[in-house]
Amino acid sequence: MIEQKKEHTLTQNPKDIPIPVLNFTRWVYFIILVSGILLQKPWETTLLLVLLLPVVIFGKKWNIIGRFGKKLLASKIPGSLYEDRRLIQFNNTLLVIMLILAQIAFVTGNNVIGWLITSMAIAATGLALAGYCIGCFLYYRFKLYRYRFLANI
Repeated sequence: MIEQKKEHTLTQNPKDIPIPVLNFTRWVYFIILVSGILLQKPWETTLLLVLLLPVVIFGKKWNIIGRFGKKLLASKIPGSLYEDRRLIQFNNTLLVIMLILAQIAFVTGNNVIGWLITSMAIAATGLALAGYCIGCFLYYRFKLYRYRFLANI
């Protein structure tokens, strides 16, 4: 059974990411980013970047948070739906880009810009937790425009 939920592609493919694990990782990202802003500690965004960069470069096997979530939520995974891993990889790439930009801003002394970018990441993560994935929307738009562009060549 495959469902469409807003911009999400839900599957039952075990190679994809189980929804309970996905939500767990989103909550962890959200909490780290919010606590970084509330405590005004840029190192918390650096920590998240260090945790996510190997995931984006080498794949989901490097996702420490996801692996912990998979063990913690093992009882909820059987029978759950899965999110397409390509969407998650795209979303993680967007988050890493935002965190790199925030780090550049912090290192160059532009803390306001760094926190603004971090706030954008928090908003995107919060919306994803609420059921609307901006990254998924952008992914499908990118695919659509790429298809249209290549079709005209």
